[in-house]
Amino acid sequence: METKNERRAQKLLEKLKRKPIKKIERPFFIEITGSPDSGKTTMARILDPFFRRQGFTLYKPLEGAEEVRIIERDTHFYNSTTATYALYKLMRCSTDSRLDLVIFDRCLADAYTWMNYWVKKEDLSANEAKILQRFFYFPTWFNMLDAIFVVVTTPEEAIKRDRAESLTKKFGETTNPKSVEKLVKLFKKTYSDLSKKRENIFLIDTTDLDELEMTELVLGKILTALENRFI
Repeated sequence: METKNERRAQKLLEKLKRKPIKKIERPFFIEITGSPDSGKTTMARILDPFFRRQGFTLYKPLEGAEEVRIIERDTHFYNSTTATYALYKLMRCSTDSRLDLVIFDRCLADAYTWMNYWVKKEDLSANEAKILQRFFYFPTWFNMLDAIFVVVTTPEEAIKRDRAESLTKKFGETTNPKSVEKLVKLFKKTYSDLSKKRENIFLIDTTDLDELEMTELVLGKILTALENRFI
């Protein structure tokens, strides 16, 4: 039996496919960003087959962290590189009329947060961070993101999730308790800053949610945003 969200998705697809190709300006872009082990990658992974099975043509770019693994994560250069990679994918996909949806596991809002993180780590000055943020926040690019999800969980829950899937007890640069606590605060600040300037940015706390619950919550908001654009 079809679920309510499946029926909503199929209705959207019918509307979408009736539009002449020339009137479909670009795909619908979704960014999922957030603090470590908050569930963002899990959400992207579960959303992918949902939309594909409803008939959408969907692309999920490789996460920047996977693409640039050879760069050490101990300076802002790492996050500048992952953000530049995501920006390239955003610009490239914006011209592909074959695509209905693109789901980013970290994109431009992610870069906004990480520049603030490296100020805290004294790797960037506040002025340098603002220069980089203005670059990644350039309206022509940033406004293409139709829905942004800022996902957080408590540091305690993040460490618990990390331990459940790790073969080592060693912490990483950004997955130790102090860094996670700092990043949760910074991602909440990103939501506070950006939500004043644009709609369709959502703060999702996954602390008390399982994988399907958190993804259903995000899916409902994506479908609403799609309906607002196409129906």
